Amino acid sequence: MAELLGEGSAGVVYRAVGADGREVALKLFRSELARSESYRGRLAHEVRAAREVRHPNLVALLDAGEAEGVSYIAFAYVAGSETLRARIARSGPLGTHEVVRVGLQIGSALDAMHTAGIVHRDVKPSNVILAGDNALLSDLGLARGAAYTALTRPGHILGTADYLAPELIRGESASAESDIYAFGCTLYECVAGSPPFSDRSVLAVGLAHLEEQPADPSLGRPDLPAAFGAALLRGLAKAPSERPPAALAYARLLEVGARADADQPS
Repeated sequence: MAELLGEGSAGVVYRAVGADGREVALKLFRSELARSESYRGRLAHEVRAAREVRHPNLVALLDAGEAEGVSYIAFAYVAGSETLRARIARSGPLGTHEVVRVGLQIGSALDAMHTAGIVHRDVKPSNVILAGDNALLSDLGLARGAAYTALTRPGHILGTADYLAPELIRGESASAESDIYAFGCTLYECVAGSPPFSDRSVLAVGLAHLEEQPADPSLGRPDLPAAFGAALLRGLAKAPSERPPAALAYARLLEVGARADADQPS
């Protein structure tokens, strides 16, 4: 029997066994999406692109298709792993070294996607898989389309509001820059234990992304240099042009910030 691994706005994910005997993470898209020709077209296009991306920190896409009117994609199942979200819930905020390690690995994976012309669109802790010392980016945000937006109609928010870039909330297209903003929110949660604007209604979170500056996450962490908090907040700039130009470059800013105290003369 398949084991339910998770559920989101686009469908459900099960742990299952493929025809070749391998364990897979099988994502089944909701029936209303499967009936949409434009959605199926985007899915087919993005699956073709995703299959060409090979990176040690991306969960591999194994198969995709349609069965009995249901569209599906199958990813490699990572045994002995947990999500970054589960890790934070279990043990609290991560140490500086671990935040930097996760940041460098996921940043490199995101850059590989962006170089291939793919926008993830759903970077968040539940889509980061931890297996030993390795962090892997999963889901790939397939078939949300270049025009994926946060607000599809007044009062209706699509996606996870805690990680949405301001431009998505305004209805603009998803981009590498909006992925970097979501990446920043994810790293912020690694440090603070919660996203930048948690404990609010969904609409209040959206407004905060548009209008408020997040608190410096290093203020509640005496083990973190101030330079680390300042570097982390660069990824949460309201204007896309003010964010770091690439995800790995952003993670390297955190790496430099983490060493700030050690570099100070005694």
